Amino acid sequence: MAEAAVSTSSVPLPGPLSSARDRPWPIVGRDGELSALASAWERIAAGGRETVLIAGDPGAGKSRLVAEAGATAHAAGGLVLYGSGEETAGAPYAPFVAALAHLARHAAPGPPLEELRASPLGRLLPGGDVAGGPADWGLGDDRGRLFAATVEQLERQAEHRPLMLVVDDLHGCGMSTLLLVEHLARTDAALRLLLVATYRPTDLDPDDERAGLIAGLRSAPGAQHIELGALDAPALRDIAASLGVADEPAALDAIAASAERESAGNALFACELLRAAGEGAGADTPTKAPRSLRMLIGARAHALGRDAHEHLSAAAVCGRTFDARTVADAFGADPAALAESAGRAEHAGLVAELPDGGGWTFTHAIVARCLYEELHPVTRGRLHRRLAETLEAAGAGESADRAGELALHWRRADPPDDGRAARYCAVAGAAALDRYDHGVAAGWFEQALELRDRGGGAPDAGRCDLLIGLGKALRFADQERSREVLLEASRLADALDDVDRLVE
Repeated sequence: MAEAAVSTSSVPLPGPLSSARDRPWPIVGRDGELSALASAWERIAAGGRETVLIAGDPGAGKSRLVAEAGATAHAAGGLVLYGSGEETAGAPYAPFVAALAHLARHAAPGPPLEELRASPLGRLLPGGDVAGGPADWGLGDDRGRLFAATVEQLERQAEHRPLMLVVDDLHGCGMSTLLLVEHLARTDAALRLLLVATYRPTDLDPDDERAGLIAGLRSAPGAQHIELGALDAPALRDIAASLGVADEPAALDAIAASAERESAGNALFACELLRAAGEGAGADTPTKAPRSLRMLIGARAHALGRDAHEHLSAAAVCGRTFDARTVADAFGADPAALAESAGRAEHAGLVAELPDGGGWTFTHAIVARCLYEELHPVTRGRLHRRLAETLEAAGAGESADRAGELALHWRRADPPDDGRAARYCAVAGAAALDRYDHGVAAGWFEQALELRDRGGGAPDAGRCDLLIGLGKALRFADQERSREVLLEASRLADALDDVDRLVE
């Protein structure tokens, strides 16, 4: 090859990185990670090679993070190349095909470009000689020549400007690609290269040889590992403010707290909720999850297989937490099959097993909510009824701790049973009063009264008990209303000639 590198003066930032930055909200809560990437870039620009591995759940913000780092490097005069292992289902060397194609597409014509096409790497470029192409380059001298040619070309590019190579979605790459990534991370060649690779730990089985290879990259010279965690409420508040969700500080705080609670700080989920709030959905009092989220989560569940998708959707009717045995009994599912579905969903990061065999929980409340909302209303109602009947048959109706759960199921059943729902609301309210949780107790008693009134309940002792309970619950929150409610209860007790309730 000639000594000149392909001219890269007109090579733009790769499209996927530009697209990842095209969001209506700023990147927040990632100052430490951005600083680490910026420092690594400064070091390799001065001479050297480093590898940064970025791990995180789907939606954690890995692509946005590397896009911002790539844009900074590009603005500083660096060459930024990009390829993803996710889009090509493990095709050999796919990220490098994309990176080289971008380079060739935008490079100035001339001898260096022609020599690139004539080299072993030319077979990876669009229009290259595919006979005996990438799929056959798995072993022996062919692979060695390809690896050497890759290092040589990157080395020549890095002579003129520092280079960032982003390999997104390592978990989707085949072994051939991962071996080339490892070769770049460990080569002795002197090149100014920042190799940035992202992956989802949840998408790799522990016994998958790719998982071991990716873990081994952490020990490469100059390698560092970044684990992207959840965004906290202050970060989400900044995003909410940037989207114009609310003007009042208290409203911003409430909306950010709600988004954090629903999403568990998952960047993508939280930002979609906040964007919906900015468009008028009201994240603090949500009516329905954004369609974008419902489609995204539905696709992730569907990828687990039809049975697993159906099992998860049924479990979502229970709420955020569920017991696999109860779900299986209620919906006539094979317990072993449902347990297998839960295990697959756990590996995908959709659910997690509770300690001490206490059942399962969806990792994000919004996951359960989206799966639930995608069910047809008639299906939801039928499943609520079957769950309620199963719980009662198992004796849950005798437990005050399960009363709220049963109240919800009977209220949402098809057809609803307002009488049963009201009875369980009253039990839940009394239990909350015993725990001195007056606000929760008031909510339960109000629901019980609403259900009785909707069903045309008579002004009897049962209604009087609910009024007394509500009046007691309101004493610490709204004394004036408490007096009004207790006065109404006393008038009803007097009309019923019920001395005991009148005294109470």
